[in-house]
Order: sequence, then C-alpha cells, then structure tokens
Amino acid sequence: SLIGRIHVLEWEELIEGINPSKSQEKDDRKDLNRIYRTNECDSCKFAILIGGGHRTGAWPNDKSNFPSIWKEISNLYRLKVDSLGYCESNMFVHYYNGIAEDTTIAQARIFSANPALIAQSHQTIANRVAECNRKGKKSTFQKMINAHGLADSIGNAAARGGVALYNNQILYYDSLR
Repeated sequence: SLIGRIHVLEWEELIEGINPSKSQEKDDRKDLNRIYRTNECDSCKFAILIGGGHRTGAWPNDKSNFPSIWKEISNLYRLKVDSLGYCESNMFVHYYNGIAEDTTIAQARIFSANPALIAQSHQTIANRVAECNRKGKKSTFQKMINAHGLADSIGNAAARGGVALYNNQILYYDSLR
C-alpha cells in the first residue's frame, strides 16, 4: 500500500469576508480591477469561498442572501484571479443553492453550499496539492466562510459545532481542518 503525506506550507483562514466601504460600493468596479497580473496564474494556489446559508423563512422567499454577500464573494474571487495569480480552475465557490447572481464568476465555478460538495472541493484541492508537492512546488490554500445564515429549525449551528449552510445543513468545524 502507498502512504502519502501532504504538508500544508501556508494556510490562512478568513473568518469574515471583504466588507467594502459605502464609497467603494458606489464605484463601478474599475478601481477594484486596476491591478492585473502580468504572469500566468499559479497552479499551486487554491481557495474555497463559502457563503449564503439558509434562514428558514426569516426573509421573503426564504432567500438568505443579501446582494452584499454575493458582491463580497465575487469581489474576492475577482481580486484573487485578476490580481493575485489564482487560476480560476483552483477557485471553488460554494454559494447558497449553487446559482450565480451575475456573470462576475463563471457558473461552472459555483457549487451549492452543502457539506458533501465542500468536502469534494477539499478532496480535489488535496489531490492538486499532492501533485504540486510531487513537482517540488509550494502550495497555498485559503478558505473564506461568509454569511452562513441561521439554522433555527435545527438549533443554533454554532452551538452544535458548525456553520449553517443551504437547506439547513451544517458544516461542522472539524471538517474544515
């Protein structure tokens, strides 16, 4: 049998997303995209962005996403891809029911915010990190969880050791390691 070890060389966990100031929100995004990468993207940079939980009827149409949640996720995605050298294929966005709110992120990069798909993204990243390691390249991985909603019908998700996701599912903190 084969035993493999993956050593994470750099890991940064962002608990809160980007919260642009009111003056930035009025901008037409040109300022956010002023700096563009000049080199190819780095195939060993990875990120998972998670946002949009379930509010169990607390808001109209039971939709738990304020427009600002999608905007924060899409701004961070564009910053990473356009300016920080992340390859789009290494960016995994888990947003509410898996449907993009606009075209700032390709629909192919959007997945539902549920534990099974998040675990699948982690596994894909682990496989790619292992490939980078075999090639002797340093890998970086970032994870951002933003606006994960409430889970009143299942009890407080934080008290149960996790965050609430789409359709009253819980992503347990242990699975984020």
